[in-house]
Amino acid sequence: MCDFLMLGVNESQAERLRSLVPSGLSVRGMKCPAASKSIPGSRLLVAITRGQCSCGLVFDPVEDAEFENERQRAIDIRLRRKYRQRGWPAERIERVFAESKRSRQQPELQAAVSEQAELELAISTVANEDSKGLYLLVHQFAGLIERERFAVETPAAKMRVASLNSKSLKRDRLYFIAGSLAT
Repeated sequence: MCDFLMLGVNESQAERLRSLVPSGLSVRGMKCPAASKSIPGSRLLVAITRGQCSCGLVFDPVEDAEFENERQRAIDIRLRRKYRQRGWPAERIERVFAESKRSRQQPELQAAVSEQAELELAISTVANEDSKGLYLLVHQFAGLIERERFAVETPAAKMRVASLNSKSLKRDRLYFIAGSLAT
């Protein structure tokens, strides 16, 4: 199951969004009837993804880092056991793990937070340039995007782009991000 960050944008703004998202992310059109029918107007439905999904883009990257740390601890426990079984001295094992820990600290979390800020800026810029704003929806797909049916909570709740990583953002809830030129 993967999260998808979907936006309902005016067609003219899709290219602009593509040019603004951080490198490593892509903006592509989506055919998802369940999401499309919940977005008002004749908007183009696009997904912002890293690779094939949006996992880790919308919800707090710190939580993702904590999950990754837990996963790494489990791997470390298995490796320590394996090295002891091979007869490695404790000092050598500790030295290997100390070097490994130093090499993987902080840069990934900093990159995730920076990417999140760039993504928020890109979405905010597009929303501000379009007097009609845009719509945002996050859904966790369990099957084929084209066939999956799900209910979207409407009407659209107004939000600020800075809320992308907040605990208040919910899956399957339609959000509206107003453009600064909106009347």
